Amino acid sequence: MPVIAVNLSQKTYTDIMALVAKGAYSGPEQFLEIAAFNQLALERGLTPEELVKGIYRPADVADSSHDERSSAPVAQQQRRRVAARASEPEKKKQPTTERRVPVELSDEEIKVALSRFSRPAEKFALSPCDPSPTAGNSRIWGQVNRLFPLKAACRWIINAVAADTEWPDLHVVLERLAPDAAVLGSSLEKRDAQSGHKRDEMLGTGLPRKGNLQSSDRYLAQFIARVTRSSAVYPGAISDYGLACVSGEKVILTRPGVELALLENPILDADSATVTLGADERNFLLHHISEHVSSEKQDFNVVLQQIAGGNSSPSRLMSSARSYFPADWTDIVFRTHVYGVLARLSELGLITKQWQGRMVQYQVADAALSIVAA
Repeated sequence: MPVIAVNLSQKTYTDIMALVAKGAYSGPEQFLEIAAFNQLALERGLTPEELVKGIYRPADVADSSHDERSSAPVAQQQRRRVAARASEPEKKKQPTTERRVPVELSDEEIKVALSRFSRPAEKFALSPCDPSPTAGNSRIWGQVNRLFPLKAACRWIINAVAADTEWPDLHVVLERLAPDAAVLGSSLEKRDAQSGHKRDEMLGTGLPRKGNLQSSDRYLAQFIARVTRSSAVYPGAISDYGLACVSGEKVILTRPGVELALLENPILDADSATVTLGADERNFLLHHISEHVSSEKQDFNVVLQQIAGGNSSPSRLMSSARSYFPADWTDIVFRTHVYGVLARLSELGLITKQWQGRMVQYQVADAALSIVAA
């Protein structure tokens, strides 16, 4: 993902961070990305009125156009991606802390979508690819804060192969995976709400939501690939972890990607689950990261060793770990990265959290003691 340094006036920066503090945006990066998409839409000739009509509307606004937009080609979705808040001044003036209302899903819709994530019954025959020589060398972007979306993507690709008897084209994956993943994400969001799961316990984290084009674009760009208007392809985490080869034509799983796809999953293969990854999947991913994803292994070691050394609160961890990461990273980039590492460590069962009111303390789990000692 390209990184651009931008000089802002102090007032502009202060105004942006005030909106971030109120919860209107996840960070200044999201604000600037949304602003860029808005401006690009205007540069392409859209009037402000047309811009308003093309945006995603919140889930509580019933509109048949949700399904129509969700099924549009991903290139069109990316061109339409703009911020709802930018066109709803009334809501922007009064930031809300209410959670988004989940989109209603029919039983048949859920059944059809989940069938594409089911465990294949037939033996897999196609030859996998060899990972890119650079796979595992680049640090994983901090907003990739779950590994289950990668598991779901590998499983979906395996099933696409079973249906078509060949590896799927990239544009097919980008167009068809997102709607199915959004149904999966929305169904898990509903389950999270019914179970009263706290933020760290939510099963649907990292997956898109039905009717939310921005979340679908984000999911595809972070986990699969981002395709520019000039057709340049920037592979996502599925390539960074060496689970697939992503090119301008095909998405081909590597041998580890196939193995991960075929392992049983508590969400995709069971009626109910409280965790996103089973024991076999956790063990597989830990071994794979240790052997093939050197950048992730390095970051895991740094964070685990700092926690084991007594830096168990977020503030102390951030302070003690700072020197192990690039000096030219801004504090926001650094904190986003470390929180992403922490989230992935937690999903793999390598750290636990203890809450005292709103304060959290991290602890190294028994499963990670061998990593810390290494």
